[in-house]
Amino acid sequence: MSGIGPTLEWYIGEWFRFWLQVPARHGVTVKGLADGGDLDVVAFVEGKRIMVECKSGNPAHIGEAALRLFLQSAKEFGP
Repeated sequence: MSGIGPTLEWYIGEWFRFWLQVPARHGVTVKGLADGGDLDVVAFVEGKRIMVECKSGNPAHIGEAALRLFLQSAKEFGP
């Protein structure tokens, strides 16, 4: 059984698009960024870039390597 990650990303993107009526994309990949530049949701609200990292699993299972990659991506993307 696969996780709900992709559905959660879609749902968050839809929330931005439907409720806030703003441009948003989910499942974004930016070449040249850490870990393939996987950005779960990117939206633009009042001229500001919003980056959302979606986690659907148990927080206790998020390892140091995953946190390091997230912080590296955030630094390179510059949210």
